[in-house]
Amino acid sequence: MNEMNYQHAEAFALMAYQCEKCGRRERIWNSRDGVTPFITSCPREGGCGGSMQHVDWQNDRRVVGYEPQEGERFFRDGTDEEARRSVAAIVDDPEHPCPEGWTRADLIESMLEGYNPGWPKLEMVPVPVEQPPTEKE
Repeated sequence: MNEMNYQHAEAFALMAYQCEKCGRRERIWNSRDGVTPFITSCPREGGCGGSMQHVDWQNDRRVVGYEPQEGERFFRDGTDEEARRSVAAIVDDPEHPCPEGWTRADLIESMLEGYNPGWPKLEMVPVPVEQPPTEKE
């Protein structure tokens, strides 16, 4: 990829990810000049429980201005509020009890230190749900 004046090699790149469990492959676009995770969760309907890994990175393609289609996922800058909600959901999960000696608030603040401005938030372009025709009265 042509590096031009970008800070990150994966800036505005279309990247291939593949699930290690079910084999699903998808392209994920990085909509910004920021880092992206090497591994993310598999979105297979019904949940295979696998992890998708960035593969074939040598074939990443920079496409500034790409417009993801319905159902495609992309990385964007996450907000401080989204980071706080994400961390709170982890802290409030009964499978991850708060360590002894920590308060909920202290644990959340400590975990938020790992979220830098512009952290990668993975999002999907919604697929419109067709509504059944309504009867006119």
